[in-house]
Amino acid sequence: MDLDSNLMNTITLHDINVKAQAILARELAPMEFIQFFRQYESGHGDYTQEREQILGQPSLDEIVAEVRSIEKLQN
Repeated sequence: MDLDSNLMNTITLHDINVKAQAILARELAPMEFIQFFRQYESGHGDYTQEREQILGQPSLDEIVAEVRSIEKLQN
């Protein structure tokens, strides 16, 4: 085994996370630290089901028509 393999076996993901959080806390302002971690929040709900409820199941022709309609409004 080389040095990298031995290192991989001794450092856990938890150890890496603790070290990374300490570095971030030291280097970032408190609000920056919070904002950084907020981007990794796991959402809630069923995105696929919600998307279908909002968008339905449009055909390709309907999608193209909608895009063209929006483009006309923008020009």
